[in-house]
Amino acid sequence: MSARTTFLTALWLTSLPALNVADATNPASAGQIGSLPLYQPHTREEWIAKFDAFNAAINHGLGFSQATTSSDVGWNEGYLLTSYLNMYQATQSQKYADSFVTHINQMIGPNGTWYDVNVAGKTYKGWTTDRYNAAHKQYPYVVNDGMICLPLARFVYLVRAGELPPIYAKAAGLCLGALENHLIGKWESCWREIPDSNPPQGVYVNLTDPDIKDAGDSLPNNQFLVMAEACTYLGRTKNFPLAAKYADRAAKMLQAFKCGLTIKNANGSEVLCWNYWNHRLLTDRIETHSGQEDTRHGNLDVSAMVTGYEMKVAQEGKPIFNEQDIQRLCNTFTQLMWRGDSATPSIANRVNGEVFKKPQDDSLAVNAWVRLGSYDPRVLENIRALYEARIFPSDRCGNTSYLQAISEIVLRSKR
Repeated sequence: MSARTTFLTALWLTSLPALNVADATNPASAGQIGSLPLYQPHTREEWIAKFDAFNAAINHGLGFSQATTSSDVGWNEGYLLTSYLNMYQATQSQKYADSFVTHINQMIGPNGTWYDVNVAGKTYKGWTTDRYNAAHKQYPYVVNDGMICLPLARFVYLVRAGELPPIYAKAAGLCLGALENHLIGKWESCWREIPDSNPPQGVYVNLTDPDIKDAGDSLPNNQFLVMAEACTYLGRTKNFPLAAKYADRAAKMLQAFKCGLTIKNANGSEVLCWNYWNHRLLTDRIETHSGQEDTRHGNLDVSAMVTGYEMKVAQEGKPIFNEQDIQRLCNTFTQLMWRGDSATPSIANRVNGEVFKKPQDDSLAVNAWVRLGSYDPRVLENIRALYEARIFPSDRCGNTSYLQAISEIVLRSKR
């Protein structure tokens, strides 16, 4: 594995009508999905109770909202905030929206944990970490901010679309100000249009500080796509003067990603495969692509792609992702990544089905892959079976991506 790949790997709802696929929820086959062992599914209410118990056990319900490093804020708190929005949409219980507001006040309120951060000679609010550079200096990172931008942007969108009560308008204003002036705004100097791209494309790049490896190079797919998804929501936000700007930026990033997808055949079905990182700019110092995307980071890619499809993000009147693309993505999971058997139901480590460590190590890192269950019930049932066997029996759940996965399951489960 190259030094570049090693470094990059370290950076770590709508439910639309399902496509025409085999019905894995047929009562005649209840409890048996493919080669999965028989299991007794818990009810939707039991999963809600399990979510509540897990959530309360993480810092007494405050999660990582009091964290001060961008790695903890982004990769831990971000998943929790998303899960609260899912749980509100699934149950209409305001306790989840209230938890969201409590957390963001801890982070970006008047006495929040964020602090002054310098980017391109200007001072913004945010968080930093020393995890991803050899000099162990404190730097902000696009992806870490993006992990927080996404739930904040979605919250603003939901409030202004009337899908959350107007009592949350003040909190939405707080989030929008943080996004526009700091969390997304600070990265203007790192935005790049891809020259001569047709359709138009764009990406974010690394900071140019020499202590940062791959300084100035275009970011890996997952790292700019999480920001693309946040921009997708902002681009559809009502009464927001900069909506058109962010809609355009989201479309350009999604198009850049789509141009790097490869259509393959697996077991008679078309599937999608893609790399962790693609060489996109002439200024990139490494002129090769990385290996295939891994399951964990692939959550960010899948989420951006599904949201782009559901929100009908388009260029020149043509949707960037269509129903066929989503079906191919579902097939990637069911035909390449799913490696379930009666003894060890599991998921491959990469989107092309590659296994480079024990598959079960990545089996639970499927928080956004669950979203494909809205279009192919086999995805939902396979992942639900895994969580029934490996998560439900637990008393605690320290990995917040698992809570997001549970919330996605609840959002899509009728029983």
